[in-house]
Amino acid sequence: MKPKKRFIPAFFIGLTIFLFTSFNVAEQFLKIRYPDAQKNSFNEERNDLLPSWLMSEKMEIKHYRDKIFYVFPRLGEKVEKNNTLIIQTEIPANHAVILNNGKIIVQHHRKISLYAPDLSLIKEINLDLFPSDFSPSYIIADPEGKFLIVGKPDRRQKTYTLYKVDLLSNNISPLINLDKWHFPGIAPIKRAEKIIKENPEFAADYFSLIYQFEDFEGGFIRDGKLYIWFKPDYGSYKGRLYVISLDNPRIISQINDFNLLTGLSSRNFVYTKTADDDASELDKAVYVNNKGKEKKYNLSFITNNMKYGNNHIFAIRDESLRVINLKSKESKEVLVPKNAEILFATPSGNRAFIYKPGQGTFIMLYDVRTGTLTELLSGEVKGFPHSFTSTYDGESFVFVVENRLMLGYINDLSRPVISVRLPDTVDVRTIEFSVNAYDRAFVSGLKNLELNGKPVSNHSEQSLSLNKGVNRLTFRASDRAGNITTIRKQIFAK
Repeated sequence: MKPKKRFIPAFFIGLTIFLFTSFNVAEQFLKIRYPDAQKNSFNEERNDLLPSWLMSEKMEIKHYRDKIFYVFPRLGEKVEKNNTLIIQTEIPANHAVILNNGKIIVQHHRKISLYAPDLSLIKEINLDLFPSDFSPSYIIADPEGKFLIVGKPDRRQKTYTLYKVDLLSNNISPLINLDKWHFPGIAPIKRAEKIIKENPEFAADYFSLIYQFEDFEGGFIRDGKLYIWFKPDYGSYKGRLYVISLDNPRIISQINDFNLLTGLSSRNFVYTKTADDDASELDKAVYVNNKGKEKKYNLSFITNNMKYGNNHIFAIRDESLRVINLKSKESKEVLVPKNAEILFATPSGNRAFIYKPGQGTFIMLYDVRTGTLTELLSGEVKGFPHSFTSTYDGESFVFVVENRLMLGYINDLSRPVISVRLPDTVDVRTIEFSVNAYDRAFVSGLKNLELNGKPVSNHSEQSLSLNKGVNRLTFRASDRAGNITTIRKQIFAK
């Protein structure tokens, strides 16, 4: 693939310049798949397994097609299509991130807002350190929602400062100040380097344009490190990803020839690279990085229109969506509308959200498990969706259209997670143990946690009586959407 080059006429080097009607959202609208649900009081449920924000007298259980959902008595406008609910809020937004616990972080100009899953405001933080006309180009959220990273270029001083916004204390402090050699865009191709050395006038114009216009695309936080990147400008400079320590803020490593961050999983992040010095050809591969160890997967189907989620690559070229399993090498191909664009692949790797150009906002969903492509939104609102993020399997998602926050829900198909550590062999008849279980989809929450068919406590120490010989243990967790996880253990008591 050879992207189109852009030129400055005087020097043949181009530089990219980054650049629904509303309704009241006092209500909460959360829904989950649970076919046999009946209207019950929350007092009849095991309240220790429910998220705290569900414990409200204002809430009631109602049915929605083959699911139930939680909702305040009064509802606003909504789009209902293909068993999906999408709400356009009145919340102004430039960028938005949804966390796995359902909380939503919204940035609008110099204001950072944290919302509960019911869209009630938890807190607001004003970025008073920034000029009144400044708006961050991105926000990078800590996965646990404790803090954010935002960046501010000082284009006159040719430096770039990354700020840490503590969402617990509301404190805003500089994390690291990048000098002019680590400013986004400072990675000239060799041809540009040569001209820079030979022609001071060209060098002045070249760097002036970078310091005047360029910015980072975004990044992510993992294991005490910040990963932040800028994309290449074909025929001008290469892309690069910096790895910055958060404990002792400094650049500890970098990835050169970086092209595009395609996605994350629980352990890996995946990206593409440019193949030539001109930064105009894409390497026919994707790179999977696990704790600094890079593994290359050669693929013929490489494009800038691609995303990654847990072993699956979703890539669109022309009118074809290709879904590639990196482990098995299996590939599926699905027809999609012309000029369709992949917005987001879920961390589970099971779903991908796709934008279809049209008179309005059209969003489709591809599900790997069923191989189906369905429409979620069909032009009911106008504008291009961006800043798209979702929970683990896409059960809940947010995006921004026309500077308004959009919130959506689809079927919860994620099974709960169970974690328990037990000895293989003991010489006693009673042991202490704890089991930790949680539901990946906050919209459901755990319903039951059992050991050998009897309820057990979650996240707490408890006693277990053993018989002499082999003791077979079956742990079973179910969520309110009807998804079930079962694990089996065995202990031998002497």
